[in-house]
Amino acid sequence: MTETLRFDLNKQKFGNPIIYGRVSDGNEYKKSVQFLMDGKPFDLTDWVVSFEGITAHFKNKIMDTVGVTLTDAPNGKFDYVFPNASFSQHGKYERAYFSAVKGDKRVTTADFVVIVLDYADIDAQKAEDFISEYNRLVVELNSRFNSAINQMDADYDDLDQRVTALQQAMITYEASVESTASEAIQAVNDALEQLGTYYTKTESNAKFLSKTDAESLYIPLNKLYLTYPIGSPYFSFLPDNPATVLGGGTWERVANGRTLVGVDENDTDFATAGLTGGEKMHVLTVSELAKHSHAASTTNGLYVYGGTSSTTGPASGTGYRTNLFETSTTSVGGDTAHNNLQPYITVYIWKRIA
Repeated sequence: MTETLRFDLNKQKFGNPIIYGRVSDGNEYKKSVQFLMDGKPFDLTDWVVSFEGITAHFKNKIMDTVGVTLTDAPNGKFDYVFPNASFSQHGKYERAYFSAVKGDKRVTTADFVVIVLDYADIDAQKAEDFISEYNRLVVELNSRFNSAINQMDADYDDLDQRVTALQQAMITYEASVESTASEAIQAVNDALEQLGTYYTKTESNAKFLSKTDAESLYIPLNKLYLTYPIGSPYFSFLPDNPATVLGGGTWERVANGRTLVGVDENDTDFATAGLTGGEKMHVLTVSELAKHSHAASTTNGLYVYGGTSSTTGPASGTGYRTNLFETSTTSVGGDTAHNNLQPYITVYIWKRIA
């Protein structure tokens, strides 16, 4: 039964694992591994796991994802098959550990010991170095590709040039070490199959939303949100909903048949936004009338004198005491509401609500 190597990502050690191999071993040398976090299984779903190491005397750097097979991702378990490149240099590894990457997150285990026993020298070392480097580029390409889909801001030119240069280097090396280079090319193809479909920048722009197209959608919306935040009014002589004109937002018609007044916190009638008041037509009350007077006319008069009888007519005689007159005023006005409107021009007024 194969022993499972357990690593706590907080660098707490479970024993002191030592892995032995011999120069030219690999591709069949498998280990079962489990990641833990504070003693509990670490969920590796959607994480990309790699073996990273530096061989004896700093001869080679190894970064390998191809040999990893997740067997129980929710419980942090996977199998790892060491490639030939990991046993290309005899001696004790300067450093060896596992890592896992998910988006912008990265975790690593504590170092463990890898000892490679000596064997006859082989001429495949440089080709195997190419495999390890290419594996690293595959992981980097996969990470950048995922970021490009999520952020619409990818840049594949640099990776394309590096991949092309590496492929050219492998072709050049094939001329001198044909058989070994052929095996390396096969390993590269296997790595690409593990990665899945690869798209160039041109192919990605054709298949997915390009950076330019994303900006053409984002910039107008950004201007909308900056110029017309929620709660902003929009005025137009046209009845079209601003959502169709500005390219977004949810709007409602407001202030139909009303004029606008600025908020005045010191006046209860205007203290907050959204208050309404006023009237189009108004009938004046008596208290609202301006002070004024009316002309009066005199009709018949009653004159009382010192005698015992009275007569109507012009005042005359002697013994005058007092005069009483009948007076009246004329009625004016129609008692109807008057126009209370200021000079105006009508527009469509909208308010952004979402």
